[in-house]
Amino acid sequence: MVLLHLRLTEQEQQLDIPHDIKAQHVVLRKVVVQKDTASGNLLGGGICLDLNAMTNSFEIMTSEHNGYLTIPLLDGSAMTNHEFHIKFSAEQIKSQFRMKTFKYDGVTKAVYGSGNGHIDSIDLFFEYETNDHHHG
Repeated sequence: MVLLHLRLTEQEQQLDIPHDIKAQHVVLRKVVVQKDTASGNLLGGGICLDLNAMTNSFEIMTSEHNGYLTIPLLDGSAMTNHEFHIKFSAEQIKSQFRMKTFKYDGVTKAVYGSGNGHIDSIDLFFEYETNDHHHG
């Protein structure tokens, strides 16, 4: 198994990885969110991540949030860890792609940086089978 770590520090961030990842199952293992604790409920109780650049756009079905991955957050906690075992059928993941973060409503852009209601960073950890580009 291969580990893919992505760190988000901007609302709409370009991510660069060393090479494309061929189409295969990708498993989300962990999400770590670090944020300002004085924010109160400015994020609406969580965040939404748009993973469509990495996955088939119909991999997440929800009654809210436009099919984004929803991550609940505790208002008074500076760091939130979520363990997952969500298996996605990823299309080929390009070595350069963009990912967006929204507040819990799935519409309002999340704010990164320092200050009330701001997110410091989001770390996503995925696992996948192989980096081999020559065999199926």
